[in-house]
Amino acid sequence: MKTKPIVVGIIIIILLGLGYCYSTRESSIKQSPFVEVKELGITFTVPEDIKDLTYTIKTLNGGLGKAAYFSTESLSQIGGKYCTSAEGALGIVQVADINKVKGHEDELRLGSLIKTLGVTGVYYTHPQATCSESKTGIDLAMKQIASFQKSIKTVALIPAE
Repeated sequence: MKTKPIVVGIIIIILLGLGYCYSTRESSIKQSPFVEVKELGITFTVPEDIKDLTYTIKTLNGGLGKAAYFSTESLSQIGGKYCTSAEGALGIVQVADINKVKGHEDELRLGSLIKTLGVTGVYYTHPQATCSESKTGIDLAMKQIASFQKSIKTVALIPAE
């Protein structure tokens, strides 16, 4: 009898620990040296080797707003289902008001602060592992992750219209 409330409690904790809802949308970026992630209000340059960049926006729980999960079409094709943008094969980018999150970055799982733009902090979370088991997929993932990390350092806010 006491087992059911405990199981329900564990399930709730696991779901809250995931930190995101199932609200997603994938976007593809093509033929431009610049990427605009309007949902996060940011833009950055994209080098030739990741010009087929894609991202999925996920709405986060806990008042954290949204995050962009990145991959490329080429990596998704070579590496399979775990190499898609929904899985964040190249990493995850979040933006947050630095005044509101100061001192709480770890508990909010924001990742590393890449750049501060006024009061907006841009945070990057590196993928925990490569998304593919094949040598070709691993090699491509490692190359593209490094390229993406350099690229995201060029981040700027999208100018207000």
